[in-house]
Amino acid sequence: MATKIENDEVIPDEELNKIIEEINNEEDKRLKVIVDEYQQLTQNGFFVLDTETTDLVGEVVSFSLIDDKNNILINEYCKPTRNKISKTAQSIHNISNKMIKDSRNIIPIYEDFLKIINTEENKNKTIFIYNEGFDLSTIYRSLNYAGYKYKENNDFDDVEFRSRCVMKDFAYFYGEHNEYYDTDKYKWKKLEFAANYFNIETKNLKLHNSAVDCYLTLKVIENIRDHFSGRNYG
Repeated sequence: MATKIENDEVIPDEELNKIIEEINNEEDKRLKVIVDEYQQLTQNGFFVLDTETTDLVGEVVSFSLIDDKNNILINEYCKPTRNKISKTAQSIHNISNKMIKDSRNIIPIYEDFLKIINTEENKNKTIFIYNEGFDLSTIYRSLNYAGYKYKENNDFDDVEFRSRCVMKDFAYFYGEHNEYYDTDKYKWKKLEFAANYFNIETKNLKLHNSAVDCYLTLKVIENIRDHFSGRNYG
């Protein structure tokens, strides 16, 4: 038997099966890389962080941190120093300027965050963030606007060192090639896409709420980590 493929080329079934097997082997190798990494990174517990912001290039207005058991460690609004929430951002996360007018600013929230992640028990745990570059740059900008005095060894450097971008890892896991950019071989996907891929229920959740997004990111992490364990997605 033979199979006709594009351009009317006919390939014997035996050869076609060999090609398919090679493709599947390559995919398994790719998946094993990220699954093994996640099993290592999560074995002693971890954190998940998410923020909501005034705009694409703005300040933090909501800051959430959970642990690997989905315990909420921080979940509060944050009053920006310079920026107001844009109409576009408000339409996404539904946080208004009125809602945050009496909130703490970023400095005490960040200091609480540092106390949690730097205890003896927690100091080596990874901080997972779905869009690491966006969240960290927004936190850094907010701290600078608020006049935060960094510690002697620059505590923010340690946060960056310990953080891990789940969005890029999911792109690698999902494996859709990005033909437009050399620096990112695989296409980035939104958090909702990743959650839906793993059959994580999002229908009744308030998306673009930082605590909810932490939870969804946690479920994506678990599903990547447990990919070869034989359990169903969800």
